[in-house]
Amino acid sequence: AIIFVAALSEYDQKLSEDPRMNRMTEAIGLFRTIVNHDAFRKVPFLLFLNKKDLFEEKISTSKVQDQKEFADYSGNTYDEATEYFEQKFSQCFQTPETDWKGRFYVHSTDATDTRNVEYVWGACKRIITEGNLERAGF
Repeated sequence: AIIFVAALSEYDQKLSEDPRMNRMTEAIGLFRTIVNHDAFRKVPFLLFLNKKDLFEEKISTSKVQDQKEFADYSGNTYDEATEYFEQKFSQCFQTPETDWKGRFYVHSTDATDTRNVEYVWGACKRIITEGNLERAGF
């Protein structure tokens, strides 16, 4: 499995090495490159949208749609914004949805919430174990 982490709270930040590049846009582009590589066509992808606590605080004062990269966003709530970014990542797959839907898992995380982290890591272990058992013929 591939574990990919993107910080939700960085939707309005630029890269330090390239102040013209939005951090979330870069994460989405990198994800697109990885998920469409031939070596990973059948591999499960676990996407962690991290720093959800900071994101939830931030979106009331720094609107997603105020970022030129995300001007198409029209929601108003944390849940709508999270769903918007989940869709941005799912749109990276260049194959039909039936090819990747069963192997793409998204979790919103907050590393300071130990229960959330335990739950998410437990889900990851199950996904990876089930995939390994399936490939082994069990």
